[in-house]
Amino acid sequence: MEYYLYKDNCQTGPYTIGQLRSMWASGTLTADTLFWHEGACDWIPLRTLTDKLEQAHQAKSPVTSLSKKEMPPPIRPGFKAPHCPIQPQIVREENTKRQVFNTKLFITIFAAIICSFIVIKWTEHVANAQKELSKAQLLTQESLKRTLSIQWRIASMALMFQSNSYENEITQLKNGIPKAESIVREWQETAKKWKGKSKDIDDDIAKCIGEFQERIEVAKKRLDSLEKK
Repeated sequence: MEYYLYKDNCQTGPYTIGQLRSMWASGTLTADTLFWHEGACDWIPLRTLTDKLEQAHQAKSPVTSLSKKEMPPPIRPGFKAPHCPIQPQIVREENTKRQVFNTKLFITIFAAIICSFIVIKWTEHVANAQKELSKAQLLTQESLKRTLSIQWRIASMALMFQSNSYENEITQLKNGIPKAESIVREWQETAKKWKGKSKDIDDDIAKCIGEFQERIEVAKKRLDSLEKK
């Protein structure tokens, strides 16, 4: 059987029983020195091995390595002797578990960072898209207002019924009333498309429609009166 020693915060060995006797006889070892051997479940004081150590000194046996299946753990400086030594296989398993845990932790943190980056970029993209949409809607509103203004002038000109003769005035009204009615129908279709999108646009279109419906009625009455003359 071979032995490991724990002395001065340092693990040494393996030693044969003969080597331990020599160190015991020379005073290198004391009864409080801890030792461990294969099959032991704890570091044991040498006082429990006194009977063997005080037997006649035997020739030193060649040092052989312990079975790979069971070896005492390396002891770090300042390490206190454990109640039960940790076997290499257990150490390897613990190291493997720790490596797996660290790997999973790293992957989790990395994934969280990537997800956060994606969310931030997506939020910025949505905000920029909303800004662009607002600009486009503003430009569309301005364009529609210009269109309404032009149509309003065209409709106004179509309903002008002042002329030097009844015949010319009747001709103007017969041509102008359908044109004005066509423009009003366009406004009505535009009002349906823009309903609820912009209060200003809704109000402008409603104002134009109301005004020109009245003017068209006036123009029709004027046309009837001229045709009766």
